[in-house]
Amino acid sequence: MRVAVVGCGYVGLVSGVCLASVGHDVVGIEVDSRRRDQIAAGVPPFHEPGLAELLDDGLTSGRYRVSGELAEADAADVVLLAVQTPPTGDGSIDLSYLTRVATELYDVFTYGRRRVVAVRSTVIPGTTERVLGAAFGPEVAIASNPEFLREGSAVQDFLHADRVVVGCRDTWGREQLAELYRPLQAPVIFTNPTTGELAKYTSNAFLATLVSFSNEIAHICESLPGVDVEDVLSILHGDRRLNPGPGERPQILSYIKAGCGFGGSCLPKDLSALIAAGESGGTELPLLRAVRSVNEGQPVRLTEATQRALGSLEGRTIAVLGVAFKAGTDDLRASPGLRIVDELLDHGASVAIYDPLVSVQALNGRVQHGPMRVAADMADALEGADACIVTTTAPETGALGDLLATGAYPGLVVVDGRRVLDADDLAGAVYVAVGRSVRVPVEMS
Repeated sequence: MRVAVVGCGYVGLVSGVCLASVGHDVVGIEVDSRRRDQIAAGVPPFHEPGLAELLDDGLTSGRYRVSGELAEADAADVVLLAVQTPPTGDGSIDLSYLTRVATELYDVFTYGRRRVVAVRSTVIPGTTERVLGAAFGPEVAIASNPEFLREGSAVQDFLHADRVVVGCRDTWGREQLAELYRPLQAPVIFTNPTTGELAKYTSNAFLATLVSFSNEIAHICESLPGVDVEDVLSILHGDRRLNPGPGERPQILSYIKAGCGFGGSCLPKDLSALIAAGESGGTELPLLRAVRSVNEGQPVRLTEATQRALGSLEGRTIAVLGVAFKAGTDDLRASPGLRIVDELLDHGASVAIYDPLVSVQALNGRVQHGPMRVAADMADALEGADACIVTTTAPETGALGDLLATGAYPGLVVVDGRRVLDADDLAGAVYVAVGRSVRVPVEMS
């Protein structure tokens, strides 16, 4: 099929390149000339495992190309809209990019044949029919086609999808989108556009709730001598309703884990947008508000734990290991690690940042002014540090124990914000962790 993907960000580029890899003829349409040139040269503008290889294959075979002209979408059988929907000041989403693209597509389409225009961007319920329905006539089948991609595994998530959601009322449009995704051999769920839109928000709100629930349990554990949230949640993980037994560990359990909170381009933004959408319709959402509140407070709690361990942060040097919102990506959006950096600087500390995938240039303008440097490696970050805060699950953190074993960092306070370390491996360090009491239990005779 001939496919046009408007917008070459995370969702658009991954979707376009993956569709090309299964045999479709795809053009990615990107207005940013710098990003467009980078993609045309075979270099993804962000880190995503497996994407560079698929992009190179697509460009070499000619099945994928990138253009700056929206008129290129006229030849497509299916047009996927993956434009940005950034948050506004009140947490609602900005639909101006989507509205503008829909209007411009109407002007460039040659009519006389049918085509599908599907919204791949995450948008509040009712958007597809309201925005696209106003832009196009019956020759265009409009649809919601939400993505369920995780940064760091987006290529695998696309090519091995557990479900494809097609929110479309038009029978012909449903058939076209089913054919588009047929090579994936994934179940296709047909519904109406609004249900498809709400399903995406529901998925992300559920995952966010699991994370904040786990962190609230961690708060309780920190107040109880001898109780560790890892032990508590591991017992929960054994429930057969979550974990059917031996074999592959269900991925949902990775969200039922205490840590420094969720970040990235989806969960925080989508949670706020859903809350704002509910309020605009007169529906209060106290549970989701609490989920957001717990998450926003988690970086502050880690900073406070570091302060308690050191007595004061003023004039101290703190290493922060990991500032991308999660391992395996270079995405800094809504990063808990960056929130922690800002909190430390606010309290008068000096900060050394180390993240294996984040460059100095990427951090420009991302943190407030203050005594902050980007380290070349973990040993460099720990040089002169009074404490280090681990905010990533990246494999590189495994080397921390080896560095401490050298005896070069006596008395270093290690704050484990991701629960990836074993206290027994951290020779000579003061170990502080999310969901673990620092008080020593009293022996009862």
